[in-house]
Parts: sequence; structure tokens; C-alpha cells
Amino acid sequence: MSNLSANSLFHFTSNLNYLESILQNDFIPRFSLEHILESSEHPLDDIEMAFPMVCFCDIPLSQTTQHMNTYGNYAIGLSKEWGLKNRVTPVQYYYRESPNFDAFLKLLSFINENIEEDNTHKKEMTMQILRVGLYKKIYEGSFFRGSDYLKDVVKFYDEREWRYVPELSDLVKLKLYPSLEKKDFLNKKLREDRNKSMEALKLKFEPKDIKYIVVKEDNEIIPIVESLKKSKRKYSYEDVQIITTRIITSSQIKEDF
Repeated sequence: MSNLSANSLFHFTSNLNYLESILQNDFIPRFSLEHILESSEHPLDDIEMAFPMVCFCDIPLSQTTQHMNTYGNYAIGLSKEWGLKNRVTPVQYYYRESPNFDAFLKLLSFINENIEEDNTHKKEMTMQILRVGLYKKIYEGSFFRGSDYLKDVVKFYDEREWRYVPELSDLVKLKLYPSLEKKDFLNKKLREDRNKSMEALKLKFEPKDIKYIVVKEDNEIIPIVESLKKSKRKYSYEDVQIITTRIITSSQIKEDF
């Protein structure tokens, strides 16, 4: 019987340079544009906001073909134990009529309407409720890539997403922006500046945590191995030898899995 979930968490990306950067510099949270639907009981304009995060999918490699078509043919897979230790968390999916999203908005509204502004606990309660919201995602919708949304609707539920979001308290402490409005996100220079600021909040991993590396074609295997050997991260000879055995191509996955 095949598993519905994987024993690894995979982060897919669109090109070899991005993959090499992760291997050398760990994960740096990047702002991702999220489409937040209105609630049936709490009507409001649909909101598009960007938040810093690192996203993973919990999908067996044999079932990742569609995911690669959307996110790219390069990936790093890390152990789920690593993910749990670093508080990488499965998201909760919702749709416009879903009670879990209504309950989230009711809690937020209750705090805003019934707790005095000078209450010493209001700010902390609001922050924690908003943090819960950062681990919610729409069941299906449009995926933003590059400078616009893809034409096809993506069923995000199929991705079994796990997500790392920096602690809001850490963002506040370092005076970093916890979110971007869509108009600011679309400003490439501003977005890149905000992404660069997230280097202070890296999601780190060790060579032993790496279970898979996925490149697109066979001719990229040697370059990725050479990149590991020259990495500032200082992979040991033994690390490189072991990781080399864990490199697979997306072509293999699509043809043979």
C-alpha cells in the first residue's frame, strides 16, 4: 500500500541557481502573495497580502509531477523530523463557507470589539490570532508567479503544504516588516529589499537532514556536486559522498515513478 504522505518535506523551485543558493545559504523566508477570501458570515473585500515564509509539500515523489509543473523541476527534500524540530507546520485549508475561517474571524472581531485598547493582553492576543491565520490557506485559487497569476486554478489542497513563518515577535524585535500589501509586493525593488532583510531569520538545516536533491536533467548532477564541494557551508567529503547518492532528476521521476 502506498503512503498518502511522504517521510520528507520537499521545497520545489524553478531553477538550479535557487537550489544552489539554498544548499549554500539555508532557507531565507521570502514574501509570498496570499489571496485571503471573504467569509460568508463576515463579508469583507477579498484581500491580497504577502507574508514571509518558506513552503514545503508533503507529497511522495511519485505524485509530484503536477506540483513540478506549477513550482519547478528543482527541489530539496529534508527529513520530516527536521521539519518538526524547526516548527515547520501543516497549513489548514479553508473555503469561502468554511466554519474554521468564520471562527477565526469571529475571534479576531471579538478581541477588537470587546477588549479595551489599553488592555495589556490585547496586543498579544491579536498577534497570536493573526499567527494562526498565517497557517491558513484557501482550498483552491489562483497562483501568483512572476508578475501575474497563472491562468489555471490551482487546487492548493493537493499540495499538502507545510509552512515555516518567522515568529511575529522576532520580526517586531528586528524591526522587520511582517507583511506587504499587493502594490508593494509588485514593486520588484521593494520586494527584493524586504526579502533580503529576512536573511536575519534563516531556516537552517544540516547536511544530515538532506534526504533528496532533485535537478531537472542528468547534465546538472555534476555541477550540483561541484557546487557542494565549493560551498561556503563546508560540506565535508563524507557529506558530499552521501548527498551525491541522493540526487535524482525530475525527468526520472516523471518517467519511472
